[in-house]
Amino acid sequence: DALETVRAQFKMLLSLKTPLQMFLERIGRISLDDGSGKPALMERSVRKRWTFKPGGFSADSPIVVEHLGLGSREFVAAHWDTDDKFFREALNASLGKGEVPESWRSWEGRAKVSVAVPLGAPIESGTLYCFLPLGAEGKAPFAGYINANFYTKMDRRSVDASIQLNGFFMKMAAWLSCQLIGFLVESRLDHTPSAVVSLLCWDDDYLDQITHSMGDKGTGILARPFLPTRGQDGLVAWAAPNEAYAWFTPTGGCLSPQGVSEVGKGVILVDSLTDGQRRALNRLYLKLRNFGFEPPSGVVATWVERIARQMHADGAPPERWAAFYDEVASALALAPSALFGKRFLLSAGGELISSELPPTGATGRSRRAADVYFAPVMAVDADVDDDDSKKSLPLERLPSTLRKGFALLSREIPWLKDDGGHRPGRSFLIVSAPIEY
Repeated sequence: DALETVRAQFKMLLSLKTPLQMFLERIGRISLDDGSGKPALMERSVRKRWTFKPGGFSADSPIVVEHLGLGSREFVAAHWDTDDKFFREALNASLGKGEVPESWRSWEGRAKVSVAVPLGAPIESGTLYCFLPLGAEGKAPFAGYINANFYTKMDRRSVDASIQLNGFFMKMAAWLSCQLIGFLVESRLDHTPSAVVSLLCWDDDYLDQITHSMGDKGTGILARPFLPTRGQDGLVAWAAPNEAYAWFTPTGGCLSPQGVSEVGKGVILVDSLTDGQRRALNRLYLKLRNFGFEPPSGVVATWVERIARQMHADGAPPERWAAFYDEVASALALAPSALFGKRFLLSAGGELISSELPPTGATGRSRRAADVYFAPVMAVDADVDDDDSKKSLPLERLPSTLRKGFALLSREIPWLKDDGGHRPGRSFLIVSAPIEY
């Protein structure tokens, strides 16, 4: 019975998603032998170590960053000996309130705080450590791990952040996370985009601390280039939140993230961020500035125009143009007026044209410089509906003065579906967009 109990405990340890050995710095390997002759190994190695002095803070000790290997998994961790003056103030305040036992008054040495996040797939929920992971209630306020000399109850299941000493450790961990963000942006470690976003997105209770810790008197969290965006040749570029957008469209389309980034010149968050990370980013910046990362309709319309120009220069086939207008219909379904003045419409003459708003203050039906129409057709036999019974209306026979009032869309674009119904792009241009029919 005792052996089976031990085996069950070993099995439980090996099934933990939270790494047991994350902050056990003096242990390189734990071997668990259940008597089967095949011990299970829990290994920890430091693959690389860096040190740097944090800026903008009167810290008297450097931050140590480690690239950790825990078995086959990789993490990045930062460790810092907290400022002794501030630590003692928090400790004495907790002692004075009776929040921690009197025995803590004899504390010797520096108090250390550590944070860690995965390099690779992010975790959904973080964990607090007091050298070993706490229980299920010991949830970290971000998608990572915090280790500190927290005061916990005997069961070591949770941390009361209202205790001033524990609150001090939490705030220092938030500050350390922001310093690690700056380091990762400058480093060449793989999989840093996910790590940076995990380190940034703390719970709302720490919003002020994160804002302050990102520097520049609270503006750094908006203006510093630290969000991972699509760069050239598949590389990561770092951009300020004030200029970055999230964009979700299928790959291969004209308005795909790649197309918007490379042709539309949009600053687009990298595709590798998970849905949970994107939600966390939006939640954070909605709190900070009242809007997230959805691009305004005017920005999208500018992307549309730039992509249309490139398609025109490349001589895109009619089918590609039809797909492009279908994508535009989806992207700007709720804000078609953003397209006024944008040259994205392929005319019957092969030029890019735009539709303009009527003159300001005009009453009734005001004619624009050239109204935009789908190219009409003339039926030879109204009772027969096939290609042979129709032909394009010979607009060259219209008087030149009349032709000046028209701008016609390309006849070559397949505006209809195979069943004869309107494609989304055509329906959008007729009903919503600045198109005359």
